[in-house]
Amino acid sequence: MNEFKTLKKLIRLPLVVTLLQSCTGCTSVVDSGSDLIGIGYASDTTAILFYELWETTESFNIPVRSNVTSYYGWELKLVDVRFHNVYWEAQVEQGRSNTAILYSSQWNDSSMLVDLTGSGYWLWTVGNKKPQKVNFNWNTEMKDDVNGGDYKNGWLLGRGRGFQLRPWKNDSVLLYSKTRQAIIDSQTMTVNDWSPTSENIWVNACDDFWWGKNGGVCLLDKSDYVAFFSEKGDTLGNFTYTQERVTIYGSQWANDRMPSFWIFGKREFLDSLRNITEY
Repeated sequence: MNEFKTLKKLIRLPLVVTLLQSCTGCTSVVDSGSDLIGIGYASDTTAILFYELWETTESFNIPVRSNVTSYYGWELKLVDVRFHNVYWEAQVEQGRSNTAILYSSQWNDSSMLVDLTGSGYWLWTVGNKKPQKVNFNWNTEMKDDVNGGDYKNGWLLGRGRGFQLRPWKNDSVLLYSKTRQAIIDSQTMTVNDWSPTSENIWVNACDDFWWGKNGGVCLLDKSDYVAFFSEKGDTLGNFTYTQERVTIYGSQWANDRMPSFWIFGKREFLDSLRNITEY
């Protein structure tokens, strides 16, 4: 009996070794998903969502097993914020090294600007299957305060040191921070110096602002509610929110009145009736 058990072990050993050898260098996808990078506002009821796609693969080289997460693509969606409904979506393959950083911000009511540090910029418009590479014409000297470089290959939207994009007069786009400003001609993609002087001085008093169909809109954060004013100081409305619930608020630019929904959390929208839609 013992001889039979020993024989079985001897038969199994080469088989196990063969199986282990055949798996050396094997990789398999163990997890995948997407990260929401940027949110835009297409209308009172629709939003534009820009995602980065990723997957985690497991590699097995005897005796080491390791996991690696890679970023391989982008995704753009047009969604309804009142209920879960995707009207349009598209994906493209676009890799990113672990040392680069991806940002995105709304360009207009149908497009998102994508900022991939070290590689430059893209515009992706709802309805287009893939983004278009953008080469800005820099008619101004702008330096990154952190590393001293320019913005030609990214970092315009960088967290803590980048700019906010805001729609402005004559279909232009403002690059705005508290210390630096510039303006982009959306037809020629030329970047020029800009400063809030004269008739634009009102933006200095705002926590957020943009140019709407009927003129300038100023947002003021009042801790438990936000107030909206026109550039002339006329009240446009208030929106009350619960501070412990709403962690990120964002105004939609499609109309010249207070927004009908707010960003709440990371992938959720909150309307004035406290209804939440999650993506």
